[in-house]
Amino acid sequence: VILGAQTKPTVMPKIEWVREIVEVVIRQGSRCS
Repeated sequence: VILGAQTKPTVMPKIEWVREIVEVVIRQGSRCS
C-alpha cells in the first residue's frame, strides 16, 4: 500500500512509510512463525 508516497513526498517523510512497511513485515513475520 503506497500512501501517496510518490505523489506527495512532502506529506509523508521517508522515515514514516519505512516504519509502516517495517511494522507490516514484523506483523506478518510473527504471524508466520
